Amino acid sequence: MMIVGHRGARYVVKENTIQAFRYALEHGADAVECDVWRLRDGTLAVIHDREVTVGGRRIDIKSLTFGQLRRLLPYVPTLEEVLALVVEKYKRKLFVELKDPTKFAVEALNKKLEGWENVTVISFYANALKDVTYPSKGLLFVLRPLSLKNLIEGLDLEWIAPRRDMLDKELVKEAHDLNLKVLSWLHNRPKEVREAKELNVDAIATDRPDLVVKWLK
Repeated sequence: MMIVGHRGARYVVKENTIQAFRYALEHGADAVECDVWRLRDGTLAVIHDREVTVGGRRIDIKSLTFGQLRRLLPYVPTLEEVLALVVEKYKRKLFVELKDPTKFAVEALNKKLEGWENVTVISFYANALKDVTYPSKGLLFVLRPLSLKNLIEGLDLEWIAPRRDMLDKELVKEAHDLNLKVLSWLHNRPKEVREAKELNVDAIATDRPDLVVKWLK
């Protein structure tokens, strides 16, 4: 079962930072997950929220260039920097959550991932995933589908990523019968990790990859 550091290791190090990803990878994570938004200048920034508060002001990051965002939040990396760290340096897998479903963001992501391996693009936005050309894709969801086959039709997925409370043996079996891998989120307690292992999921996302490694021993 693959251990995926959610936004790095956000219970230990500030999420979606180079430091968080490095901490997760150096403490046993098999992969990490990051969030991506497209900025005004086309840069893909690794950050979870579209709006940030700086000096009491709410700012839409999509209205900024990367230089402007970096001056406000110096710790925010680009997707290029995260790819270089995770995939190139550490030779681990990267799950990229597409937070921005616009066609411009999808186009930028398609271009950025050209030539990269060991990446999976995940998103809640099925329509955006249809236009993602990278060969490994996964659908996030928080409601138990009546038919997984109908849910994924036309998406050409490798993964599904259900929230932990959606998991059951039937869903995992249906996914595997459809040749899909299962990434479940979030598993931050020993009991939650044990349950995922018993259900035979392929990967779990956690805010404490360092502890999950110990719990699985």
